Amino acid sequence: MSGFPSMNDLYRRLLRAIPRRSSPDDGAPATDARSVRSWAASLPMASFAASTSLLQERLRWMNQARIGPGERLEALEILREPVAQLSAVAEKQVIGATFPLSPQKAELGSLTEGFQYELAIGYIEALYDLCAPKAAVPMFKSGSAVLAAVRALEHGGACLQKAYLLYHTPPAGVWQALHDVYRVVVDLNIENRPLGGIGMGIGNGQRAQPAYAHALLLALIDPYSYTFRELPEIIEITRILEEYCDLRLFKSVPSDYDGLRLVDTNADSGPGYMITTGESHREGLIGIDTGRLLAYIEGELAALPESAPTLELRSRNNGTRTVELGLIRSLIASLTAEHARRYERLDSEHALETVIGLHDLHCVLAGNEEFTSFAQRVSGNADIVDVGDSVASWAMAVNEHARVLRPSASVLDQSLRGYRLMWDCGPGGETVRAKVGEVVGLRLISDGTSANWMVGTIRWMRIDDLGKVEAGIELLSRRALPVATRAIDKNTKLAPAKPPVRGILLAPLRSGDSGAYTTLLAPALLDSATSRIEIASPQDPARWWVDAGVRRIEAAGDLDRAGTYVHFRVPSLRAADDARGQGHAARAAGTAAF
Repeated sequence: MSGFPSMNDLYRRLLRAIPRRSSPDDGAPATDARSVRSWAASLPMASFAASTSLLQERLRWMNQARIGPGERLEALEILREPVAQLSAVAEKQVIGATFPLSPQKAELGSLTEGFQYELAIGYIEALYDLCAPKAAVPMFKSGSAVLAAVRALEHGGACLQKAYLLYHTPPAGVWQALHDVYRVVVDLNIENRPLGGIGMGIGNGQRAQPAYAHALLLALIDPYSYTFRELPEIIEITRILEEYCDLRLFKSVPSDYDGLRLVDTNADSGPGYMITTGESHREGLIGIDTGRLLAYIEGELAALPESAPTLELRSRNNGTRTVELGLIRSLIASLTAEHARRYERLDSEHALETVIGLHDLHCVLAGNEEFTSFAQRVSGNADIVDVGDSVASWAMAVNEHARVLRPSASVLDQSLRGYRLMWDCGPGGETVRAKVGEVVGLRLISDGTSANWMVGTIRWMRIDDLGKVEAGIELLSRRALPVATRAIDKNTKLAPAKPPVRGILLAPLRSGDSGAYTTLLAPALLDSATSRIEIASPQDPARWWVDAGVRRIEAAGDLDRAGTYVHFRVPSLRAADDARGQGHAARAAGTAAF
């Protein structure tokens, strides 16, 4: 059809990912399978630095050398094993770190990303060379073409996964290379041919279409919105579910694409947060249909016993996996209308002062008053001892007040429910320490009053190559009050000897909710299973809806858990006072018990 690329055009697009290549010089490393296997076996694996350096050098050299496609495939299959071993060692040292990473850990993360990139390029070269010069698979070579295509898509997708695990933006060119490989295999009609039985004794039944669908599906649910503990699990969940995704290639914008998520294969980007709602009139749109996937999950959920905490997902090629229902529900929300934005986003150019972490937020709300003194003052008990509740791991210093940092952030856009902002590097090149799910305080830089801090939580974040942190902040409240709080054992009449911890009372985001309930942020060490909590609040300088005093609150509901803090839904404190009939007497009784 006129105006659309031919197979030769699509085939030549593979050259965009391939570096300039030259014939090996005399004395260059041998590339036959036997020599490569011997070289790999001689790697000094006991020395991580030496092995990674040698392996990186060999992969880059191979990608810049003209090697026969069969020989290249055999060599790459051999080198995948030491790459996997060294990557596992590097990832163990990165897991659990705060972000942005220290230079040493960032280098380890970039190493694993780089290994996957070089492998993907090598397999793209093999696919290109196999189909040369006629842009067609030669007779008896289709199995090798399938291997090259599947591996290129697998390692290109793995390169993206390593970026997600580091909260980095994807490396330039990776998405475009994935799109180009998939378009070629569709035209070759091998996208659904399985790997098994290709003559090299390698294959696990994987196909090119599910491998590509996995990259799309993972991006579609926005991996940047998951914590570093959840991300590895999300990657495996989407690997199980990849075969339930249906892909449709369009040569023009479809008139009706309801239920499809579109991705432009002519752009170096994937679906998800990067997709635009405006229609593109270029060819090469792929529609991702998740209807069969959602129907499968819903059917499995319907068959579960009412109290079941987990769900078992099954896949033909990727086995089974037991998954917590919370992650499944989060995934469903990402793929359905529940995840759609309900509020218009407006471009902004102003800056905000921020504090990161519940500890630092409480400190600024309390006017930098040391917590032991604060707890004694609001509870009226001079014997309280501070237990040193959950301090953000990046906020380590000898002096409590010295560790409260207030980095400024540029607002990129905003809505009624939150902000998209960017933290720049500081004057000394330092970067903010943050993580998905952390509490954030925000206020206008020109606003000098401590009472005007808004409170939000980081729902997603990305880190660019310069260390700038872009994040999506969900607004929880526009007014906050520092309190001291603790759980009360419902089985004892007397309050247990538990010291209080920092808490943040939040005004309802919608004014109409103010008389019904409020919410409380507290460290995760506060037992969220309790049905009774005690809250000691100071006098609000702005005469807010909370009076000073100590209250015991019944029926505290757990709204959200983010690792370092718990978000409780509690009845209105004024409603609690009214229910007692005599608020002052109730507070006095509470003070005596605190």
